[in-house]
Amino acid sequence: MNVATKWEEVSLKKYEELMQFIKENVKMTDLDRSIEIYAILSDNRDEAREELLNMPVDNLGKELSKVQFIINKYKSKIPDTEYTIDGNKYTVQLNLKSMTAAQYIDFQNFYKDYEHNIKYIFLCFLIPKGKKYGEDYDVMELADSLYDKIPVTIVTDIMIFFCRLLKGLTVATLISSIREMKKILKKEKDPVKKYQLRKMIVQARTTLSLVQNEIGSVE
Repeated sequence: MNVATKWEEVSLKKYEELMQFIKENVKMTDLDRSIEIYAILSDNRDEAREELLNMPVDNLGKELSKVQFIINKYKSKIPDTEYTIDGNKYTVQLNLKSMTAAQYIDFQNFYKDYEHNIKYIFLCFLIPKGKKYGEDYDVMELADSLYDKIPVTIVTDIMIFFCRLLKGLTVATLISSIREMKKILKKEKDPVKKYQLRKMIVQARTTLSLVQNEIGSVE
């Protein structure tokens, strides 16, 4: 039986099937759950389940130990600049300033329902080599074709790295806005406008505190 023995061998499709199974079957016995998890991570779910159920107990424990890696959470890393998936090359484009309007719009639309759109959203940043986003290919069709081929680790690396970039950009923008509002506040004479500015500064600081992570605070 071929079965994934590390996160790098788990496709995005299998990962989502695994998470859904774990979420919905919390009352199963440990053995039943382990067998089903193994089956999900194998090449053929039904055949793997059947083979495990007919396996001598002495061999079963050893076989099931192959999927124990899922106990350890995958630690993301900086994504590569290029990947080869199913024989095709793709480049990773994470420069926020270089995003096209179409890319950004698609990203925003997919992000509204991130949990159900994970199979699409990462393709806003993983582009077929030699092409521009959406050039001579359909993003949705490509997502469907890669769903059971792309390792979940690649998707995770890309999305976590992008979210960190986005957080950094948000923090920088908020810091800049707060400083500008404070400058305006010092010059403003109208009491009503001064009150409104103070309120906006407080709101911006509150937002900043929610997204800031080990980044210096604004004085």
